[in-house]
Amino acid sequence: MVRGSSDREVALHQICLFQFRVLNLRGHEDGDVGVRIIDALTAPRRRAIDSAVMWVFPALFLFIWRLLWRIAGIPAAGRALVDALGSSNPNTQAIARIFLVKAGRDSAPYLEESLRRRENLPMVLSLLGDIGDKHVEPELHRFALDRDPRIASAARHALRVLEVQR
Repeated sequence: MVRGSSDREVALHQICLFQFRVLNLRGHEDGDVGVRIIDALTAPRRRAIDSAVMWVFPALFLFIWRLLWRIAGIPAAGRALVDALGSSNPNTQAIARIFLVKAGRDSAPYLEESLRRRENLPMVLSLLGDIGDKHVEPELHRFALDRDPRIASAARHALRVLEVQR
């Protein structure tokens, strides 16, 4: 322990040393134990920060892509929103979906392009129904017979939505 430490710090150090001995972490230098203690105490906070960073930054990029697409008219930004539907992060997918539905028929060309490439099919099929793109109805019928049950279900859902919108 460092000279000049308060009684409270000495007591905390002793308790932590005891806990580490109980956990079979003996043999470490005191400084190493202190680092491990700090790591153990701050790990939950670091995980929360890491988790926030994992979806906050992609969400910021989605907002930027939306602005570039809707205000500046840059088509690559619209494609980036459609590509975000394939993200492993559900928050990113949800935000991209909201932006594409709010754009309405303006997002249809990008969704149809993704449909032709067979990318993110369940989400794209559902979105095409949500925006009311009736001229893709023949393709929706074809996808309703797909072998993949998720794709077939999404296509049937899109067809039902289109029926309700008529």
